Amino acid sequence: HAYGKGTVYWGMSLEEALAQAGIRPDIALKSGNTPKDKVYFAHRQLADAEVYFLNNHSKNVFNSTVTLRTDARYAEFWDPATGKRFSLPATPGKDGLAVTITLQANESGFIVASGQLTEGISQRMIGSPEAVVPVEGSWNVYFDPKWGGPGEVVFEELTDWARNADDRIRYYSGTAVYKATFRWKDKLKKGQPVYLNLGKVCNLATVRVNGIDCGTIWTAPYRADITAALKKGVNELEIEVTNTWANALKGADEGKAPFSGIWTNAKYRRQEKTLLPAG
Repeated sequence: HAYGKGTVYWGMSLEEALAQAGIRPDIALKSGNTPKDKVYFAHRQLADAEVYFLNNHSKNVFNSTVTLRTDARYAEFWDPATGKRFSLPATPGKDGLAVTITLQANESGFIVASGQLTEGISQRMIGSPEAVVPVEGSWNVYFDPKWGGPGEVVFEELTDWARNADDRIRYYSGTAVYKATFRWKDKLKKGQPVYLNLGKVCNLATVRVNGIDCGTIWTAPYRADITAALKKGVNELEIEVTNTWANALKGADEGKAPFSGIWTNAKYRRQEKTLLPAG
């Protein structure tokens, strides 16, 4: 073995040793309002781009600047839930490419850094929305009788099906259709997107505004871009929510099956005795 070919560092952290050796972080995060250890990342190098996967593993919005160790000049955000691409504010510098990004609570996405932007790409809005328009009042909710539902009922507020006093809703497994209306005054800046914030969904939700499909939501941050479907004045909102079979099977086990004919060749058992949240 040859000797005298390496360098020994002591009395410092790994990060300090790498910095002293002139090795920059693969990605440097500013904490902002989200702790840095709550933002996870992975990096893959392609022939013509650097791809960083970021996951905001916290309940706070991550709105900050990340510096990528790359010579690329441009950055795009690729949304894995919708397949859409947006440009991001990016500034090349001696430490790499500084990219400003917003990730909602528990949101994940890809930063793709390269030498050019996708032609005709729009810019992703950075920061929190400037306007909040609540959907107020009651909801008409249709639980399909063919799946044991009671038909149309009125929810004065949004609640968990599994906590409903009516067993036909409590053990319901299938799709229920929520309907409501809201008014829109159209006072946002030009080009600013409008999102419908669903809060949390168990387990899938397809959103339609004025009959226009605005996408299916199945993961955080549980919101749909409804910009293209909005109109000034009264808007009609329809949300199809579908849960899993767990609650209906639990009802069958307890002799409270929401409809006849529930059967599985692999007997379903959850360790917990409670119903799963739904709606």
